[in-house]
Amino acid sequence: MTRVGSRTGARVRAGGLAAGLVLAALAGPALAGVAVTYETGGRNVFSVEVPDNWVAAVGGTRAAAPDGSGMTDVPRVLGLTPETDPRVWVGFYVPPGVPNLVAAREFLKSLDGYLVEDPQVSPRSTTRVGGRPAEMFRGTGTREGKPVTFTIATVQMSGNRVVVAAFIGEEGARGIYTDELNSIVRSFRAIQ
Repeated sequence: MTRVGSRTGARVRAGGLAAGLVLAALAGPALAGVAVTYETGGRNVFSVEVPDNWVAAVGGTRAAAPDGSGMTDVPRVLGLTPETDPRVWVGFYVPPGVPNLVAAREFLKSLDGYLVEDPQVSPRSTTRVGGRPAEMFRGTGTREGKPVTFTIATVQMSGNRVVVAAFIGEEGARGIYTDELNSIVRSFRAIQ
């Protein structure tokens, strides 16, 4: 199992595999049945499976500042994309200080324009993801000037944490990956 950490940068472990093989797997296309575990604050929070021919990328907690002035703090995001098609992006994030679904709604408002420009959001719906209470927000907008559709799920976890999962795709592209997107959602497992 692959672990994504957040205390001092990405900490990657794979049961029984050499570290070099794990890093190569994260840098290249994901293999069938690769489970990725998101860790933050020294605690495993959830895992998901990366579909065949998709790439997992881990961002945060520090990156080069856009203006070249040094390093800056950035959110730790687990991103998944089809290996050869950047028109679809799936991202997972555990925002600090967001203990429940009500607070997650406020957090999402703070992202206005960040993930999607000019978002038009349908009323939220309630559901369960991985057996956990969740709220779904669907809508349309633009990203880099192109029309997109999106679904954002906020999932209540134990320990006063929420996972934010975003599924964003250019018009028409999301439908191509319906099976893969559904498999990612079905594979979501809370870790107690």
